[in-house]
Amino acid sequence: MALIFVPASALAISGNYKEYPTIAASGNTLYRAFCPECGTSLFGRNSTYTKIRPIAAATLDDPGIFKPQKDMWIVDAQPWDFMDPELPKCDGNFWQ
Repeated sequence: MALIFVPASALAISGNYKEYPTIAASGNTLYRAFCPECGTSLFGRNSTYTKIRPIAAATLDDPGIFKPQKDMWIVDAQPWDFMDPELPKCDGNFWQ
């Protein structure tokens, strides 16, 4: 999934959503927000990294403005996952 990371203070959320908590490899709780009507992934929040919020790029009004800058979590990539050879790679999160 393509994600955009924004400052939490810059994110304004309107409308209803539901969250599903999971435990990340780091041990932090990751809350994944989704639409309660159709199940579309919307955004997330991390119990430790509270100042940054990941947003699903596909939910933007104009997803074409998204320009990938890094391939993350490549350790979990499947053989069929396309990764741009020009982008830097990271085994985990961007802050690692």
